[in-house]
Amino acid sequence: MRDMGKIPKVFEACQKSLREISCDTSQKRNEYMCSSALPAFDFDAIKEWYAETYLPGLSMTPCSNDALCLNEKHMTFIEFKNGKIDGPENNKIIFKLYDSLLLLLDEKLDVSWYQEDFKPNISYTREHMDYILVYNKEKFDKKNLTPQTRRGKERQLQDSSHRTLMYKTLRNLGKKSLILFGLDRFEGYLFHRVYTMDQVEFEKYLVDCGVNF
Repeated sequence: MRDMGKIPKVFEACQKSLREISCDTSQKRNEYMCSSALPAFDFDAIKEWYAETYLPGLSMTPCSNDALCLNEKHMTFIEFKNGKIDGPENNKIIFKLYDSLLLLLDEKLDVSWYQEDFKPNISYTREHMDYILVYNKEKFDKKNLTPQTRRGKERQLQDSSHRTLMYKTLRNLGKKSLILFGLDRFEGYLFHRVYTMDQVEFEKYLVDCGVNF
């Protein structure tokens, strides 16, 4: 890990474990979608600071992803969705993705203190940033897919690089290799890789990555 002595105060104040960031407080009791102690930045809290500091009086604050993970050469946005994802909720996920990226590329949130080669443009994020959506497997309705998921599935099955997944996909739409919720459109455009995973897949991904993004 890079020396964190240069970390801006807002990032320092918003550093938490992924477990803490994944907590859903909307339920009667707190529910965690991840058990990892991997340090990350609470991007919702960073967004709130940004809005209070630079957007006073704004009638509606921007949306934001839950977590931002950094290492020396790569960045990852993570969004945790514990509830059911229907069409309108699917759209909110996409709004969060756009708003979060625009905030990150603002010079006021410059992350070159950590990644020296950082450039605030999508050419950089296309090469050096991933996006992960972690969803609740028990609340994913395979029989009633969102319109965004249906269109995304069609795109991926038409793509020659995904054709070999067709039979597996028809048997098990929730497989990690298929990008759900229409988020496939952002891979190779805004982000290097895009993943949609349930909680178990995400925990395995962290282990496979050696908890190092």
